[in-house]
Amino acid sequence: MTKNRNMNIKKILLLLSLYCCCCCMQACTNKQNVRIDKDTIMKETYNSLINPDTSVFHLTTANFVDTLSAIALKYESDTEPVYYVMIDNKKCGYEILVNDMPVFAEYTGVRYSTPFYLNDKILKNGQQTFTYRLFPVHRTMDDSIAFTEESSFGIRIYRRDNRTGFRDEQLLLEHRAEINRSGEKIFPAIGKNYYEHTVTFNARFPHEINGWSDGQDLTRLNRKKLEEEVLRFYHKQWLIVKSKDIEAWYSYQYISEAEGSIRHYYKDKNLLQEILQEDLDTRVNIDVLKMYPLNNYDMKFYGNNRVVCLLARDTDPENYEEGAIHFRYKDNDGTGSVYVKLYLYLPQGRELKADNFIIIR
Repeated sequence: MTKNRNMNIKKILLLLSLYCCCCCMQACTNKQNVRIDKDTIMKETYNSLINPDTSVFHLTTANFVDTLSAIALKYESDTEPVYYVMIDNKKCGYEILVNDMPVFAEYTGVRYSTPFYLNDKILKNGQQTFTYRLFPVHRTMDDSIAFTEESSFGIRIYRRDNRTGFRDEQLLLEHRAEINRSGEKIFPAIGKNYYEHTVTFNARFPHEINGWSDGQDLTRLNRKKLEEEVLRFYHKQWLIVKSKDIEAWYSYQYISEAEGSIRHYYKDKNLLQEILQEDLDTRVNIDVLKMYPLNNYDMKFYGNNRVVCLLARDTDPENYEEGAIHFRYKDNDGTGSVYVKLYLYLPQGRELKADNFIIIR
């Protein structure tokens, strides 16, 4: 479950303190140019809350800590590589993706001094792609806004070992968005309202993971049927979120959480207990004040068209490109908004049906 900006930063800071990671312009975007009978789909899902593939282990609150710790220990190695990026932006918003999977986005121009971790976006060893998409601040609300001479953007990608903290960090790549003009380095998109560029870096882990690599190319499927089935899946999750049924929520999360435990070395049961408690605090120990209907979204593709996600249509830069499942809540700290972002893939050989999708991140 993805909270608004404050919850994102809270989680980043929590995992940073424990030396761990928690971690639009997409070409293949479905703008709902086909009519979908959303009311019928919603009614169907009330009577079809079916768990995913029962051949895999189901995660529960009771086994969360022990299961994920055991998985991490099974893949324990002498090295625990951690890959992360530091962003240096001025008067521009951005989206960053690794291997065509979203890592982080910021549209208001805020500058962060915290690293953004990349581990769970890296499946195989070798060359990785790092893509950044740049936007003038507040361009989400006004397309006429353009980059200026004061706009700038740069990245530094690092590697370190999880066991030694930041003492052994190695700079793998330093890059700035700039071009050489008359002997002077300048921002390459002055006067424009969008800029995109991709660089590469190498990464190596003791163990590779599968992720979405065996997923079907979703852009080759019937688009209307695909949206209908993705919407059915989202409605099931919508109902689970509404009912605060964390056991049902975890029953869909096993593969994503298992791969996360491998990539983030979640051997420490105390850390896992803290993560579990945060999930309880954000999914159960709240009052759901209002669930917003799933009727204003865009369907976007990631992971080289093997992953699909529904994103809310909202031009407010604070909520732009957030998850389509949206509700307001109240807890001991007050009220706020929560956006749930689910990345789904359909394994090779599976029929295009809602129950065959897997939450992969």
